[in-house]
Amino acid sequence: MVKKEEIKKEDLVQAVVVCDSFNNSFAPLTGSLPSCLLSLAGRPLLEYTLECLSYSGVQELFLYITNNSTKVTDWLNSSRWSTSSSVSPFPVTIIVNEHCRSFGDAMRDLYERGVLRNEFILTSGDLVSNVDLSPYLSKHKETFKKDKKAIMTAIYSQGYQGHPLRCKGSELVLATDKQNDQILFYQRSNTKSTNFPVELFQHDEVEVMFDILDPNIYVCSPELLALFSDNFDIQDMDTMIIEILESELVDSTIYVELLTSGFSCRAYNPYLYRQVYQKVLNRWVYPIVPERNVWKTTSKVRLLADSVYRSSNAVVSKGSSIGRETFLGNSVKLSEGCRLQETCLESDVTVGVNTTITGSIIMKNTSIGNDCILENCIVGENVEIPAKCVLKNKVIIGHNVIMKPGVTIEEHTRLASEKSSDGFSDTEESVEESQGEFGPKAYLYVDEEEEEDEDVDMVGSTDLWGEAFSTSEESDAA
Repeated sequence: MVKKEEIKKEDLVQAVVVCDSFNNSFAPLTGSLPSCLLSLAGRPLLEYTLECLSYSGVQELFLYITNNSTKVTDWLNSSRWSTSSSVSPFPVTIIVNEHCRSFGDAMRDLYERGVLRNEFILTSGDLVSNVDLSPYLSKHKETFKKDKKAIMTAIYSQGYQGHPLRCKGSELVLATDKQNDQILFYQRSNTKSTNFPVELFQHDEVEVMFDILDPNIYVCSPELLALFSDNFDIQDMDTMIIEILESELVDSTIYVELLTSGFSCRAYNPYLYRQVYQKVLNRWVYPIVPERNVWKTTSKVRLLADSVYRSSNAVVSKGSSIGRETFLGNSVKLSEGCRLQETCLESDVTVGVNTTITGSIIMKNTSIGNDCILENCIVGENVEIPAKCVLKNKVIIGHNVIMKPGVTIEEHTRLASEKSSDGFSDTEESVEESQGEFGPKAYLYVDEEEEEDEDVDMVGSTDLWGEAFSTSEESDAA
C-alpha cells in the first residue's frame, strides 16, 4: 500500500503559475488589479492559462501571487477552479508573498517551501494557449534518463519573419546541438548581429534559431529552484539560462522543444494583449472560444459573421455598425449610430449615440458618452467617459477614472483615478486643485521610476505599450 502511494507521488503532474508579470506595461490598470485578471473576450487571462494546464493533465497546481492577492483569491473561489467546485480538474494551492519583487525571488521562495517534488510545468498567469503540454513533460523525463544534468526544457513556438506576435524587445537567438536539442547559446537581444562563442563550433552539428517565440513555458526539475536559491542576484529566467550555459560553477544542461501545433502566447504588454485578443476571436485558441463554457453566466454568446461575438442580452440600437473582430459582452448597450470594429466590450458597458470605437478593449461597467472617438486604446473598469471625448492611439485609462466632457487625450497618455503623491505636501487641496486636468478623477499617470528621471516625457513612454518587431530589411522595405 505504501509503495502505491509513493508511485502516485512520483507520477503526480505539478504546475506553477506565477501571476505577476513583474513589469508596469499595463500601469495604472495593474495598480489595483493584477495583470492575470485583465479580461479578454469575456474571461480573465488567468482562466486561459488554467484551461491550458487542464488540457495538459495537471493534477496539482500552485498559484504564486505577489500583489492584490484578495482579488485573485475571490475570483478563484467564484470560478470553476475553486476547490469547492465539483468540476475543478485539479486542486489549487495559493501561495501569497507580497514581499516578492522578482521572478527570481518567487523561485527562491518556492525552494524554501519545498512543495515541488517532481518535474513540474512553470508558466505565467497571462499565458493564452490551447497546447497539450503533457508530451513535452514526458519528453523531459526521457531526456533526464539520458542526461542526469538536464535541469529544464524550454518550450518555444515558431515565429516567421513579420509574424504579428514577434514583439520588439523579446527577440531571441538560440544555438542548439542538432543531434539532441541541447541549448548551447542563448541571447535576448535587439541588436542586428550576434557574436557566437568559438566553443560553439566544437560540436558536430549546430542549429541556429532566430525565428522563435517565447510563450514562457518551461518543464523544470526541482533542482532549478535550488540554483535560484544559490544565486541571490539572479532575478529572471533569462539571466538564469545564461548562468547555466556560461558559468563553470554550474554543471547543468537545458534543452529546447518547438511546438508543432496549437497556439501559445503571453499577453504581457498592451500590444500583445491586442494581438492575442484578435487570435482568440479568430479561433486560433480553439476549443477555448468566447461562446464556450462561460462559468455562471446567464446569457449565451453567439458567433456571427466576420468573427463578431454577441451576448444574447446585449442591446444594439438601430443604425449601429458592428465591424469584424468585435466582442459584445453581457448586458452591453449600444445607442443609435455607434460604429465598432476590432473592439472588445466587456460586461455592462454602455456606449452613447454616434460614438466610434476601433481597435480598443473596454472593461466592465464603463460608460462612454455621445460623439466620442476611441482608437487603439485600453479602458479600465468603472470608467466614465462623457460626451465628445477623443482618446488617441495607445492611450490607457485606469480603473474608476471620471473624465470631463470634450477632452482630447493624446497618444501614449495614461490616466489614473488618483493623483500621484509627491511625498511632500500634507496640506489639504481646494476642490479645484483636487480635480485632475482631464476630469474630476482623471490624473496624468507617471511611473515612480520615470518621475525620478527628468528627461522622461510626462505624456508617457512608448516602450511600455510594445510594438511589432521587424528586421532591418523589413524596415527598409516599409
